[in-house]
Amino acid sequence: MDINTYKNWIREIDSLAIRRHLEEFCQYEKLSGEPDALRAVRYIEQELKNADICCQVMTFPAYLSNPGQSSLKVGGVSYDSRPRSFSGCCDRLEAELVFDGTTEREDATELEKDRFYQTVRGRIVVDYGYDERYAKTLEKHGAAGLIQVWRSGESLIHEDTVGPVWGTPDLDSMFLLLHMPVAGVTLETGRALIRQIRNGKGPVKAELTVHVTCGVKEVALPVAEIRGASEEFVLLSCHYDTWYQGAFDNCAANGAVLEIARVLKRHEKELGRSVRIAWWPGHSNGRYMGSTWYCDHFFGELKRHCVACLNSDLIGVSGVDIMGVKTTGAEGEAFLGTLLQMAAPGVKLVLQRIGRGADQSFFGADIPYHINPRLEAGKRPYATPGPGNDFWHTPEDTFDKIDFKNLKMDADFLGLLCFAFAMEKRLPLDVEGYFNQWGSWLEDIRQRAAEAETIGPDGRTALVGGLEEIEEALEHTREAVESALERCTTEKGYGAVVKRVFGTLNRLFQSSGSPYGQDTAFAYGPFHLLGESVRIRQTEAPQMLCLAAHTTFVRQKNRMLTELAELEGDIV
Repeated sequence: MDINTYKNWIREIDSLAIRRHLEEFCQYEKLSGEPDALRAVRYIEQELKNADICCQVMTFPAYLSNPGQSSLKVGGVSYDSRPRSFSGCCDRLEAELVFDGTTEREDATELEKDRFYQTVRGRIVVDYGYDERYAKTLEKHGAAGLIQVWRSGESLIHEDTVGPVWGTPDLDSMFLLLHMPVAGVTLETGRALIRQIRNGKGPVKAELTVHVTCGVKEVALPVAEIRGASEEFVLLSCHYDTWYQGAFDNCAANGAVLEIARVLKRHEKELGRSVRIAWWPGHSNGRYMGSTWYCDHFFGELKRHCVACLNSDLIGVSGVDIMGVKTTGAEGEAFLGTLLQMAAPGVKLVLQRIGRGADQSFFGADIPYHINPRLEAGKRPYATPGPGNDFWHTPEDTFDKIDFKNLKMDADFLGLLCFAFAMEKRLPLDVEGYFNQWGSWLEDIRQRAAEAETIGPDGRTALVGGLEEIEEALEHTREAVESALERCTTEKGYGAVVKRVFGTLNRLFQSSGSPYGQDTAFAYGPFHLLGESVRIRQTEAPQMLCLAAHTTFVRQKNRMLTELAELEGDIV
């Protein structure tokens, strides 16, 4: 890595150009499927044309969910609320309120939760949960509606979704769509409701109205390409749709990525790999349908040629003190640290697990690097994503919230990441660090399994033994990978091993189902279903849930062991 080349490169990123883009994007709201969203696309397309960058705008139908209005009255008093995207609807629904006290306790058992579920039929539940699986569970047990209480004390109500389907529903997942009405309230309102429920001498009645419009509309997806010397490419992306003006979420990233594209074009002849740049629709009111549509329709190209997914979301605000990098980890901490000290000298690097927000829709395509960086607060003041700002997903997310010094550092770091993956002949790799991080996750799951009381006389033994098998197989894979890399005599061969191995492992660790579809939005974090299946204890959960957990564990174990063996066989 030529440090001077990189330093000179980021000097070309023009903060005034980013500001100009931001000023344009912040003039209007950009909800997917609406006219102003297309206005944003036309601006992106024109700016790329001005920079002599090839851009294709693809249009297609999308299933979208737009919150309308909601009202909540309890005891003659009206409370502010907001409908949730992908919620069901109701008009002046009258029902008794009931509070789910298990959602304010971390130690609540599955049996306690199940006892509560038996009480919800025909009632409106008040809870502290934002879990899509929880909402579907209440619906299954006949709840009339759900009031979600925000967990931190800001006065604004955030737009959000209860959609359990990731992207556009298919013939199976369409049955998971929610029909129960759901609205969100502030912590202050929630506590007032809970006090009435707990202190009332009789049932507390509420009147709830929730209006949400769901349907199919046409959306547009602009994708630019800057050609490098090979068919391999880096996918750089951000979503352009917004709740309200959305300066922070996500106009700042839109402007930064446009400027990075311009600078990349100036260095096109230096790039060993191409760069594709996408601005996703449907992030907010489509549950990441833009990125899933692209994965569906370009799956073969992504699987064969994409080496890295770099995504930008929630950047450029004040009150930050660390660079949080959500990553699958193959590139290694040293590589990231070197780039960060060029982009933001003195800022602390904090590696974080990558989740499934921010259009992380590409784990199934066997891509070896997934990275989502942004300046954040080491301790978030509010229960919102990223830096933890109180204006996230509200009308207050406006141009004045942007800190342009921080936005330049965010843009510089993102640009350096993209430039490095596109320019360097040898992909960055930290084999030891990668396997150690996932080994530690499996170790934590195995320790929980050792304490589990699962179904069947040998349930605990089967869990622990199965996890030990996975850990052993992972260690064999690690040895095979190190040996295969040592045998590589060309950069092409080295790159092929990196893509085959770490693309496969990312898919195994970060997803649970078919590579050609998407896991539900229930899933979050590494080894999701393995971890969930050992969490449920027979003495603390209904028998059916224990049986489902045991079945899930066996199937996930089989998946892991089979694919690890196939991977090892391919590279030996």
